[in-house]
Amino acid sequence: MMSFAETSQYAGQLLLLLNLIWGFILYRDPNVDRDRAFIVLFLSVITFILYQFGLVIPLIRFLSNGKPI
Repeated sequence: MMSFAETSQYAGQLLLLLNLIWGFILYRDPNVDRDRAFIVLFLSVITFILYQFGLVIPLIRFLSNGKPI
């Protein structure tokens, strides 16, 4: 049985992956402004990369405190 931490990690990865897919769909849609869709897709990719390397929480702590961990 998976622990709560493992379940949360997999759920977070799934949500970020769905966000990437949704950003790509928006980018390909001709009725959506390309610039805004590109920003959404770019932020999704950056967030996904940060999450995969475990840098989201340290980045939030750094930005909130103004000093590294």
